[in-house]
Amino acid sequence: MKYLLLFCLLFPLTLGADPIPDYEGTNTDWNGLSDFVELGESLGFEMQLNTELDFEKLTNADVLVFVYPQSELRSGEISRFVIDGGRVLLADDFGRSERLLARLEIERIVSTQRFLPHQTFHEGNSALPLFRPKGRHPLITDVKSILANHPSIITNIGGPVVRFDEGAGLVYDMNLGDGKVVTIADSSVFINQMLKMMDNKTFAENALRYTCERAIEVAQTCRVHLFTKKFEQKGRYFPSQSQKNSLDGFIAFFNSTIKESTEDVNKDFLFFLSLLLIIGLGVYLVSILPILETRNYSKYIADFSDSLPWPQSEFDWNISRFAISENLQSDILPMAILKEVFEEIFLDELGHWPSASDKRPNISGLCSQFSERFLKGHSSKERATIERKLIELLTIFATTPPRHRVFLENDSVIMKGDLEKFHQSTIEIIKIMGRLDDYKQRKWGSS
Repeated sequence: MKYLLLFCLLFPLTLGADPIPDYEGTNTDWNGLSDFVELGESLGFEMQLNTELDFEKLTNADVLVFVYPQSELRSGEISRFVIDGGRVLLADDFGRSERLLARLEIERIVSTQRFLPHQTFHEGNSALPLFRPKGRHPLITDVKSILANHPSIITNIGGPVVRFDEGAGLVYDMNLGDGKVVTIADSSVFINQMLKMMDNKTFAENALRYTCERAIEVAQTCRVHLFTKKFEQKGRYFPSQSQKNSLDGFIAFFNSTIKESTEDVNKDFLFFLSLLLIIGLGVYLVSILPILETRNYSKYIADFSDSLPWPQSEFDWNISRFAISENLQSDILPMAILKEVFEEIFLDELGHWPSASDKRPNISGLCSQFSERFLKGHSSKERATIERKLIELLTIFATTPPRHRVFLENDSVIMKGDLEKFHQSTIEIIKIMGRLDDYKQRKWGSS
C-alpha cells in the first residue's frame, strides 16, 4: 500500500516536469546533444554550453559551434573573428544563419525531401539521404558513410567536402581570411540518435578536431562554445584583442559598425537616394562649368587614332581566354547559353518573366507550380521522375553563371556527357510545356 501511495505522489510530478528542449547540450534523449558534448570532452576540449555570446571576450583559444540558431547570427562580428584566425562550426538547415552564409557566398536552397538532388537513401526513406564521401579531407578521414536527416541544400562556386549525388553540397569548408567556417546543411547530424548512425560519430570527432586545430596550436587549449536555438549576442570583436586601442582596431570597429547599420536599410531607398545624388551632382556641374567646344585634332593625331584597334568586348575577351585555357574540353559556355534560353521560356510560361531571382519562387516552388499545371495527366511514377529531372536541372542552372560572365566568375567544368544529359532534360521539360517550337526558334534563330 505504501508503494502505491508513493507512486501516486510521484507520478503527477513526472507528468508536470518540463522536458529539456531539443538540441540542448544537457539533453540525454534522442534529440539532445549530450553525446556530442561528451565526445568533445573525451578529446580533451573544454566544452561550454552558452546562452550568451560576448564577442569582446573571444580569444584565439575559442571555437564557436552553432546548431540550429534561432537568433539571427551577427555576420559582421563572426566574420571578423574568422578573418582574424578563428574557426566556426555551423550545423543549420532551416535556422537563422542566412547573413553568415551570404557573407561566405553560400546559397541555401530549402527543398522538400522528395526534391533532394540525391539517389541514395537509408532504407528507401527520402528524408534520410545517405552520403558516401570521396576524396581526402580531414573532415572525412575514416568516414565511409554519413546519414543526414531532413537536410537543406547549400551551394557555392567551390566544391563541397560532402556532396549530393546530383550536385550541390551537404558540407563545405570555407576559408575566410586566416580562419575557417565549416558549414553543414543539417542541424540534426550531431544529435544523440544520429551519432549512433553510420560514421556520424567519426565525422563529428573530425569536425571538432579540425575546428580546434588552430586553437591547440596557438593557445595549447581549445574552448568550444556551443550555441543552440535562441541566445544573446553582444559586444564587438576587435582583431587580435590586444590591438583594441590601435588604429587598425579602431578602423575595423568603424567599418563593422557601418556595415551592420546598413544591412537592414531598404535597398530601394538606397537606390533612389543614390540616383537623387547623381542627378543633383550633374545639375551642379552643368551650372558651374562652361560648356566649351573642343578643338579639332591635328591630322597626324586623327590618323594615329584611326589606326588603333577597337577594345575587345567582354564576350570576345571570354572567348579568347577560353581558347588558351586548360579547360578546352569544358562545355560551360554552351551550358550557360542553354540556361539562358531555358529560363526565359520556362519562367515566361509560369508567369515569372521578366523578374529578379529574389522576386520569384524558389526551386521547390517553381517545381510545384510546373507539376500542378502540366503533370496532372501523368502517372505518379512518371510525375516523380519528371519532377526529379526538373529539380536537378534548376539546381545546376542556379550555380551556372550568365554566359557573358562565364570565365570571369566561374572555373567550373561541364563535360560533354553532362551537357547532353541536361540538354535532353531541357527538351523534355519544354516539350511538356508545349514550347518546343519556341525553343527551336530561340536556339537556331529560325522563324
